[in-house]
Amino acid sequence: MLPALVTVAIPVRNGAAVIGEQLSALAAQDYNGAWELLVVDNGSTDATRSVVEAFRDRVPSLRIVTEPRAGIGPARNRALREAAGEILLICDADDIVQPGWLAAMVRASASYAMVGGRCVAGLVSDPLAVAWRGELPADRLPVALDAHPFVPGGNCAVRVDVARSIGGWDETFAGGADDVDFSWRLVQAGHALGFAPDAVLAYRYRSGLRSLVKQFYRYGVTEVPLHRRHQDWGLPRYRLRDLAARWLALLRSAPAQLRRQPERGVWLREASYRSGRLAGSIRHRHLLP
Repeated sequence: MLPALVTVAIPVRNGAAVIGEQLSALAAQDYNGAWELLVVDNGSTDATRSVVEAFRDRVPSLRIVTEPRAGIGPARNRALREAAGEILLICDADDIVQPGWLAAMVRASASYAMVGGRCVAGLVSDPLAVAWRGELPADRLPVALDAHPFVPGGNCAVRVDVARSIGGWDETFAGGADDVDFSWRLVQAGHALGFAPDAVLAYRYRSGLRSLVKQFYRYGVTEVPLHRRHQDWGLPRYRLRDLAARWLALLRSAPAQLRRQPERGVWLREASYRSGRLAGSIRHRHLLP
């Protein structure tokens, strides 16, 4: 039995150049149930709103709301507050859902409180960016901090009542780890995560070394408070010697990896990630190498 209504939300900030592809892909979905499309404009200063407005005749259930507080956490929480459906599906403006995505997510949501779809970077991302980062798992949810699986926030479905019962997304995780924390709090509250391999989304990696370094530095920083919050939930514990060993291995690999691509990007990704963890460890007084 299909839910009475499903809400699909797109958080977006200055996505005029890319959101049209995502909206076209959503308009072409073959889901037979009732659904609404909620676009959360997170303070765009470009033509995002005009691009979205042009799709009203193709998506009659389209709603646009504004969330002035910048950040993915506030935008997702605004979507959660505004959702009229029983299930909230979230996808990002710069990605592209594939045929059957909506139906597959709803189907999997019948068995789980929260579901993650399959993210495939190679469909739309720069091949060099894919070589730097690799693909996400094709047959399971990704695992964070060598501990537990989580649902990536850009390709997820969650029961609205469950999401509201745990307080939504923690907005203090600016720059990463908010989806991991949300997933883990949901599981700790007694709910189950599921994987929907047929809910495929073309996942767009950022291009360029500068973007790669900035993004992974932020990931490293935000993982420290994540580890501190959940350390008693079976997460590995570390000592200073673990920090020293990882940095020594990284520095030893530099001469060989920095000579050419894609190895250079892989090394810089790891170095920025470890640097972020080091900065976060100092800031939060909690060691995560």
